[in-house]
Amino acid sequence: MKTILTSALVMAMATTVKSNNVINQKPGKEMETEKITNTIRTIFAASDARNWKTVENSFAKTVTLDYTSMAGGQPAQLSPEAIITAWKQILPGFESTHHQTGQYKVTVTGNSAQAQLRGLALHYLPNTTGNNVWVVTGSYHVNLVKEGRNWKVNYFRFNLEKQDGNLNLANLAKENAEKGISQSKHKLSATNKKVTGEFFCST
Repeated sequence: MKTILTSALVMAMATTVKSNNVINQKPGKEMETEKITNTIRTIFAASDARNWKTVENSFAKTVTLDYTSMAGGQPAQLSPEAIITAWKQILPGFESTHHQTGQYKVTVTGNSAQAQLRGLALHYLPNTTGNNVWVVTGSYHVNLVKEGRNWKVNYFRFNLEKQDGNLNLANLAKENAEKGISQSKHKLSATNKKVTGEFFCST
């Protein structure tokens, strides 16, 4: 669960810092690099907007989520549908989330690509403690594959660096989400639910 919370938050950023460094850039690959960074940014922005179909379409058929830096355990291989199911169990419970990414370093090799980037996630939810904000910072390692003209994420690892504010905010958001979200047909194992949860709860 913590993984789901961490993932969604750290991953969905409305404002993106455009500091892209392309490694081993070859003529003709600049457009592909832009598509790659746009795919990653779209996941964050669409998650913040709760535009689940857009998020789902940004993933490959199978995605490895690695949030072990926050939650321990092992990475999980999940379908886009399973990831969205998990994220819906927490993100809608926040009043708002804002993910910001930057310092992209992209390497393109044929129909495969790797991206290194930094991210910051702000989570806001008024509560009785008066401590309404949860901030998570860290870096990401993302692998993508090209499907047709589009790049899809098939590996997503978050490296936790720091978290501040109300560390219980994710639990409060989950409680809120459970009150308003219907049961999904997609079932997750306890392990996979933990991994996806950390994705949005980061750190």
